[in-house]
Formats: sequence, structure tokens, C-alpha cells
Amino acid sequence: MKPATSIITEPNTATEHVPGIMPDHWIREMAQNHGMIEPFESSQVRDGVISYGVSSYGYDMRVGRKFKVFTNALCAVVDPKNFDKASFVDVEADS
Repeated sequence: MKPATSIITEPNTATEHVPGIMPDHWIREMAQNHGMIEPFESSQVRDGVISYGVSSYGYDMRVGRKFKVFTNALCAVVDPKNFDKASFVDVEADS
């Protein structure tokens, strides 16, 4: 186990372990030169939609239009390790 005072440094290649938060210049480098994100948006877009693209420390992503939404309409016992497929509804929407 690493001590709490350890410093996380930026990986040098796409194959090294990546910490949870990386700066925008590292994200751009990995996306443009190593294909880490496709399609890649090099700046943050916020024009009337949920933002997406690179920000100062992270990358906001958009997902597809198809979602599985949990609902417990059947009042079933919920086991997080073994969800009942009947407890989900399929939704296709923008949000």
C-alpha cells in the first residue's frame, strides 16, 4: 500500500497505469497521438447542451441514447450482486 504522502506523476506512455484525474494537456496528447478517446473534442462545448469535451482537469463525455433505468415498481428485494432484469426499463432519450 502506498503511503498517503506519495506523489502521483504523469505516465509516459499509453500503457502505464493512469491515475483518476489528469490535466488537459495529457488528455489531448493521449487522445490525439494514441487514440485514447474517439471521437475527441479538443475543447469544452457548452452551447445549450450538457457540456462535453476536454476541460482543465478531465474530459466530459456524452453517452448514447439508450439507457437501462432501475425501477423497483415490483417492490422486489434488491440484491446489488444479482439484479432482476424485470427491475429495469429500457429508455431511449436525449437525457
